[in-house]
Amino acid sequence: MARNIIIVDNQAFFRDITRKLISTFPNTKIIGEAGSADELLELMSNGIIPDIVFTEVDLPNINGIELTKRVLEKYKSVVIIGLSLKNRPEIVNEFMTAGAKGYLLKLSNNKPILKEIFENPLSRFFYSTNMKKTVKKVGQQTILIVDDFETNTYVIGLTLQNAKFKVLKAANGTEGLRLAKNPENNIDLIVADYNMPDINGVEMIRQIRHIPKYNKIPALILSSDNSEEKKKNAEKIGISAWIQKPYKIEHFLKVVQMALK
Repeated sequence: MARNIIIVDNQAFFRDITRKLISTFPNTKIIGEAGSADELLELMSNGIIPDIVFTEVDLPNINGIELTKRVLEKYKSVVIIGLSLKNRPEIVNEFMTAGAKGYLLKLSNNKPILKEIFENPLSRFFYSTNMKKTVKKVGQQTILIVDDFETNTYVIGLTLQNAKFKVLKAANGTEGLRLAKNPENNIDLIVADYNMPDINGVEMIRQIRHIPKYNKIPALILSSDNSEEKKKNAEKIGISAWIQKPYKIEHFLKVVQMALK
């Protein structure tokens, strides 16, 4: 089955590049192009509904983030993939929170990622591979992120990597415990969601602190939950801070630095 695609970019040069790249894949059909968000919305209102929209994030008037919200409000099955020259975590955060399924850097080699997208666009979240920087540097501190929502772990990880931290990621408490028990890992801080499907973040942190080298490891809870009872549970085991989602990146990084001190 062919994937019907619309390309949105206010620069004809990049539309041309994207079109030529997509055209190299079998079972893809470009059914429209737009130079603005308004043009895309008009195409869709006229019944031209794609399976996938590749859109520049930094569009004039209505940007890609707002466009994503408007499209998904009416056409929930459409998959939206962002295209950008900017590798900035705050933009990725907003775009993915709006409901997008991917964020690709225009100057990256995205061919392997595009192959995955066209084969199964709902299988996972898609990012350019060179957005992941995991090289350990001398003296670099390591932070373990544990969250069952992939977008959260990606955006938090990108934020911390850009701030020069080494990042380990886990999708649940059990996996977080496994990473902590791995003798090759030396973790300096834990950032965890509270609500997870197996064990909650506070219980996971409590168990990790039973490991001798982590008995005093600082930890943060990053959660959209505002339950006073859960906050008290976190206080009982000495959580450094409870950061409420949504959060400002500058505030988050400041709390991370304070916890590590």
